[in-house]
Amino acid sequence: MKKITVFSLISFFLFYLTGCMEEKGTYERHEINEVTVSHLTAVDGRIVEYGGTNGTTPGSFTIGVGDVLTLVPEITQTFAKDESNLEFCWWNYEGDSSDTLSYKRNCEWIVDQNPGTYTTFLVVTDKETGLFIAFEFELTVVGVISQGLLVLSDVDGVANVGFLSASLEFSQDVYEEFNNGAHAGTNPVSIKYSYAPTATWVRQIYILCKDATGGSVVSSLTFENGRKYKDYFYLTPNVIKPEEYWLMMVNTYYTRWDFLLNNGRLYGRELVQAAYESQQARFNPEFDGDYYMSNQAIISSDQAIFYDNKNYRFLRATTHATGTVIAPLDKQLESINNNTDPDAITAFDPDNVGLEMLFIGSYPSPIAAYCIMRDPNDHSKLYRLKFLAGSYFAKEVVYENFIRRYVSYWKTPITSAGSDAGATIGEASSYVISKSNPYIYYSHDSKIYRYDVEYGINREILDVNTIIPNSQVDKLYIQNSFESTATSFNYRLYAASSEKGKSGKNGSVYRILLNQSGEVEQIDNIYKNVVGRVVGMDYKY
Repeated sequence: MKKITVFSLISFFLFYLTGCMEEKGTYERHEINEVTVSHLTAVDGRIVEYGGTNGTTPGSFTIGVGDVLTLVPEITQTFAKDESNLEFCWWNYEGDSSDTLSYKRNCEWIVDQNPGTYTTFLVVTDKETGLFIAFEFELTVVGVISQGLLVLSDVDGVANVGFLSASLEFSQDVYEEFNNGAHAGTNPVSIKYSYAPTATWVRQIYILCKDATGGSVVSSLTFENGRKYKDYFYLTPNVIKPEEYWLMMVNTYYTRWDFLLNNGRLYGRELVQAAYESQQARFNPEFDGDYYMSNQAIISSDQAIFYDNKNYRFLRATTHATGTVIAPLDKQLESINNNTDPDAITAFDPDNVGLEMLFIGSYPSPIAAYCIMRDPNDHSKLYRLKFLAGSYFAKEVVYENFIRRYVSYWKTPITSAGSDAGATIGEASSYVISKSNPYIYYSHDSKIYRYDVEYGINREILDVNTIIPNSQVDKLYIQNSFESTATSFNYRLYAASSEKGKSGKNGSVYRILLNQSGEVEQIDNIYKNVVGRVVGMDYKY
């Protein structure tokens, strides 16, 4: 009986112990506190959808530079009664760089990062167990004036900047809004956006004006005025007369040059490893030589071609083998026809063209450049010129570098008869060229024309008088398909017109979608009386 009792007790103890062990295992599985982040809510009611570690697709959130980002996470725990056991860390990264945003439960961060898309995490750690959960979402930072079309107009002699956003909302008086009511200058002539992917400080907007200071250069992030145009030179020109700005970009070497044209003289600035350069970098003294440059040029990744409207010749800033984009600034600009193929058949001498430049544009396939020229002594005599590039890079003996060479030069008269453009193209108010077809679009009075520069075929595609009576087209700008993946059309054409005999904001902007034949598919947006007489447009990324 005793043995039985002892055996029974032992059996009972083993059974009890086994039960305790099993119960302990079950108890430990429940004891682990599981933390879940389901979603984030912004103070203005916007929602970051459920995603990240706990979901299948990361959510997204868009915020502007200078805004306060306030995000409140929805957090649940399976065991803990409050959140005293939790630690929080908000951080994001882009490429190889990262930044901590906040260590608080609710993120409150003044957005000071450059526009871009960042992968962002909320990491919640249970201090008692050391276990953590990472909630991932996408944070897109946009500038005050982010992607869209910059529109510079003359409103009764004063420079006025409008902005047509990528979402097709037009903002008026942009410069004044972000500069305490001040204006950028008087007698505006051009606006250009300087874009460099790896050098954020190069991203500036040049508002060029024919006044005492030459206009303003503003930040592309905040649109706040940085410096006046005249302060961008090591040696200030005797005559302040800005005409154009160009950016030359070579991603291979992270090397850039940009150019300013002032009173017919050319100034250059080298931006080697531009991401590390000071914002105080100024333009070097003017290029040497006897010339008066046209405001028309071809700027590509491997060369910069200008036209001397004084001596009627093409000049080129050369590409240097070491990664310096052009030859040192104490060197003369070179004639475009140096070291070209001696067997090439040329219809004109690029070193002695004898014609005045009206427009030049490039077409990528095949690599070619097209010009509209006129006789300086008889403006009724017009010509279309074509450069055809060779399929090789010729070696420069002097600098031992490689430069794309144009090996064929053709010149064809433009007549008033048949299908050619006649006098209207010589009196155009604006020219642009397509990158998809060899078409030059130009405006004359109230009409917009498509000119096939290969065959001399001219066609009217739009009369803005049918939209706004008594109007004239002031400026054209073409946005090609490579600038936007959001369109299935061949390219976009922007036009600006103003009403004759009126002052103030009597100007309108049109966004025109063109089909594969280069004709009007539709006018999807018209913005009436939002600008003055438009003198420049450029697309900002």
